[in-house]
Amino acid sequence: MLVQEGDHMKRDMDIIRNLLIELEDASGLIDREDPSGAYHITLILDADLAKGAPCFDGQGMPVHGTLTRLTWAGHEFLDAMRDDTIWKKVKEKALAPAASWTFSILLEYARIEIKSRLGI
Repeated sequence: MLVQEGDHMKRDMDIIRNLLIELEDASGLIDREDPSGAYHITLILDADLAKGAPCFDGQGMPVHGTLTRLTWAGHEFLDAMRDDTIWKKVKEKALAPAASWTFSILLEYARIEIKSRLGI
C-alpha cells in the first residue's frame, strides 16, 4: 500500500521487493499504471535495481512505470532479500519505525543474516 502524506509518497520496501520478484519471474516486462506501482517503479529505477522507464504527469508525479529487466544490483538485492524469514528479520530490525536506515544498511543487515544462517 502506498503511504501518501500531502503531495508526498513514502517508499514501501515490501512493494519494491515484490515488484523485483515479479520482474525476475516474468518472461518480459511488467507495467504499472496505478500511482503506487508507478512511484515504486521510479524508486527501483532510481536505485538502479532494474532497467525500464517511468512516465510523469505535469507535476512530476509518476503515473506509469515499466520494468524490463533486473540489473546486477537488483539481482544482488533479491539474493539478499528473497528468503521470507530473512526479509521478516530485516523488516523487524532494520526497517523498524524508530530506526534510521539507508539502502546500504538494509543490504548489509540482510547479508549478516545470511552469513549467520550459513554459519560464516
